[in-house]
Amino acid sequence: LGMLHLEVIQERLEREFNLDLTATAPGVVYQIISKNGILREVHNPHDFGEVQDIASIKEPWICATIMVPDQYLGVVMSLCNNKRGEKVDLSYSGNTALLKYRLPLSEVVFDFYDRIKSISKGYASLDWEMDGYMDSEIAKLTILINSEPVDALACIVHKSKVEQRGREICLRLKDLIPRQQYKIA
Repeated sequence: LGMLHLEVIQERLEREFNLDLTATAPGVVYQIISKNGILREVHNPHDFGEVQDIASIKEPWICATIMVPDQYLGVVMSLCNNKRGEKVDLSYSGNTALLKYRLPLSEVVFDFYDRIKSISKGYASLDWEMDGYMDSEIAKLTILINSEPVDALACIVHKSKVEQRGREICLRLKDLIPRQQYKIA
């Protein structure tokens, strides 16, 4: 479901059950195979470990089925490609396209549904199922403030998006942290 559903559910839980909730960004579980052959699951960046001890990293993937009017097909395919998707199939029924893509779960879990609905003016539908784990080029992004790593800002991202994600976080921090307290590099 989208961000609007999240807000509605959170508000109802707070109101009806008198809870104080904090919504955080969703995450996925990665599988790390160490050089000595041990497989372990990583739920957060803190458990990632040292790079020199890692033989391979596996990332969860999904198989997504998207029904979209053909006039929005180009922008939907562009979104899927920007999310590191791999096109599996494309078929038509009248003026509706049925698109199948394999996508990394980490690219879908946050705002993919909202973006699909937005670019298709609400006409597209999305259904997906887990499709296993695949080897991937994943890295741990660590943000330093005043030359000290901040665990709460660390995240696991694909190597192709490390610089972009790091810049996004630093630009937000630059606006939030008063200049006289810390030097932001």
